[in-house]
Amino acid sequence: MGKFTCNRCRYKFTMKLKDKPPLTCPNCGKQGTVSPLPDADKIIKDSDLY
Repeated sequence: MGKFTCNRCRYKFTMKLKDKPPLTCPNCGKQGTVSPLPDADKIIKDSDLY
């Protein structure tokens, strides 16, 4: 499952990985604002604490 968020309204949602991320937010309807949420491993690797 892929996790996504809207950069405008901060709505978070999950979709099947085989699906492409939506072009519009299912909550606010704004186009081009959806981006994938990083998983915990990526956040740890990108931080200075690791």
